Amino acid sequence: MDPLKLPLEELMYVRLGRFFDQLNGRGVPDLYRVLLEQVDRAVLRQALERSDGQLGAAARFLGVDRNTFARKARRLKVEGALESDAVTLRQKSERRPTSEARKPKVQS
Repeated sequence: MDPLKLPLEELMYVRLGRFFDQLNGRGVPDLYRVLLEQVDRAVLRQALERSDGQLGAAARFLGVDRNTFARKARRLKVEGALESDAVTLRQKSERRPTSEARKPKVQS
């Protein structure tokens, strides 16, 4: 069976079956949540890779809001998103005037 010719759902089904077999009946706490996080992380990583690490472009690629994408990427600790987000925050802070520059000037 050539996995590249399988529909994505079938490929995941087969791979999950092998994963479950490897558990040998052992329980995994919150298994469903863990599996969903793994899938989410893989999707976010692929989107970031295909958009050269640009959060906005990755969010547009997936059809989600940039803030939603960034929040989920931070929560899941997706590499690439954290660095990109830090750069964006640094750029925004560099554009903000300092508190001294915002104070009204008092004429004497």
